[in-house]
Amino acid sequence: MEQLKELKDRALIIAGGSSVNALTDAGIVPHFGGAIDPNPTQYTRLRQGLGFEVPFFYRNRVLHEAAKMISGPKLYLRGGDGYNSAEWIEKLMKVSGKVLGGGHSIANFAIEIAFALGCSPIILVGFDLAYTNDTLYASGVEEEPSESSEEKVVWQDFQGHPIKTAWKWIVEANWITELKKKHRSLKLLNATEGGLAIQGVPNVPFQEAVDKYLGKSYDLDGLVHLAIQEAGTIGGTKEKIVHAMETMLASLGKTIEILDALLYEIKKTSSVHPLERSEVVLVLEQLHAEIAFQYILDVFDRMRDKLDFFRRRFRLSPTVTQNKKAQFERELLFNHYFFLKEVTIVNQILITRCLHGA
Repeated sequence: MEQLKELKDRALIIAGGSSVNALTDAGIVPHFGGAIDPNPTQYTRLRQGLGFEVPFFYRNRVLHEAAKMISGPKLYLRGGDGYNSAEWIEKLMKVSGKVLGGGHSIANFAIEIAFALGCSPIILVGFDLAYTNDTLYASGVEEEPSESSEEKVVWQDFQGHPIKTAWKWIVEANWITELKKKHRSLKLLNATEGGLAIQGVPNVPFQEAVDKYLGKSYDLDGLVHLAIQEAGTIGGTKEKIVHAMETMLASLGKTIEILDALLYEIKKTSSVHPLERSEVVLVLEQLHAEIAFQYILDVFDRMRDKLDFFRRRFRLSPTVTQNKKAQFERELLFNHYFFLKEVTIVNQILITRCLHGA
C-alpha cells in the first residue's frame, strides 16, 4: 500500500468491488472504480467506501441501490451480461460504443477495461485469487456472512505449492488466460507476489515492475477528468426509458396470452408431435416475434433447451416404448413453455414495481 501511494502520478489505478474499500482505507484514491454485480454486497461495499467522487464504470445490471451510492461520475458500459433487455434499451436510447466481454467478475472486467483504455502493460496487484493467510479480503473490507460458507478447494500457487482457493477464482484465472490468448497485444504482469497461478501471465516482483515500467510521471487525474468531459452523456431521458418499459410490459402481457394458447395446443391429444402441427408452429411464430421473447425470454428458452436435452438423455432409455416416449416429449414441451410463462410473469411483476415505484 505504501508503494502504491507513491505511484498515483505514474500508474493508472483501477479498482473494482472490495478493492476500492481496501485502497481508500489505506488512503489511496483510485483513478477509476467499477461495479457490475446485482447482489446486496455491492450496496454494502459502496456505502462503506470512502472513495468520494471516484469515477465508476458500471453496467445496467448493477444493483440500483448501489448505483445511487456512487457520488462520482458514472461511466456507463454497454452490454447486459446475458440480460438482453439492457441491450434493447441501449438500442432505443441510441447508446453507442464497444461491448466489452467482462468475464466472470469485476476483477476480470477491470482488466478488460484497462485493455480497452490502452493501458500497457497491465500490472495486477493484490490479485491473489486465493484465501491467503486464510482470509478472503484485504484490511478495510468487511466479509459478508454468506461469503464465509463458500467451498474452499486446494489448488497450486504460481510456485507450484498448495493453496486454498475457490472454484469461482479458478474460473476467473482461466478467463484471464483465454483473454491473453485472444489478444496477443495484451501485455499482462502479475505483481501480486503470491496467490493462484494464472497460466500465460508471468509473475514478477512488484518493485521490479515499478522500476521497469513506471518511470515517467503524468497528470493522470487531469487526463482522467478531461477524458470524462469529452466522453459526453447518454441521450436517453427518463420519459423515454419509462415509455420503453411500458412497451416491454405490454409485450409481456401479449406473450402470456400466446403462451397460454401454446400450452392449450400442446395439451391436445394427438398422435402427431405438437411441433409438427401447423397450429403449434403458427403460435410459436407469434411468440418469437414478440420483443419480450427476443430480449427477455430467449436466453431462458435456450438454457431450458439444454436442460431438456439432458432430461431426454437420462430418462429415455432404448427400452422405453414409443407411446411413453411420446408422452414424455409432450410433458417436456409443456413444462418448457410453462416455465417460460413463469419467467414472463416474474418480469411483468418486476417492471410493474419499477414503474409504480414499489
